Amino acid sequence: MPRRRNPVNEKQRAAQERYRARLRDIRRPEAPRVDGAVAAAFAVALARVRGTGERSAALETIIADSKALLIDAGYAPNEAVRKLMSRLLYRDDLEPLDAATRKRSGPSS
Repeated sequence: MPRRRNPVNEKQRAAQERYRARLRDIRRPEAPRVDGAVAAAFAVALARVRGTGERSAALETIIADSKALLIDAGYAPNEAVRKLMSRLLYRDDLEPLDAATRKRSGPSS
């Protein structure tokens, strides 16, 4: 159930709504969408490397650093690894993501 609007926060909420509308108008993604795209692209790259049977020191370093950052943020090591693996290896959307990243389009307008 949505929360009721708090009149104290209304000015900031309205400003945020205008800001997001401007971003949509100019088709600029917000940071969480960019973060998600980077994570998805990384998962695709990892799947491609794993598909060749080879290893990538760069990708392994990124995974290790991601795990270290999560642990440093206070998460349990086993839970950090579990979530990393679910986001990187066990995604249901790897095929469509792979297809989308293989599309070659001209410069964006």
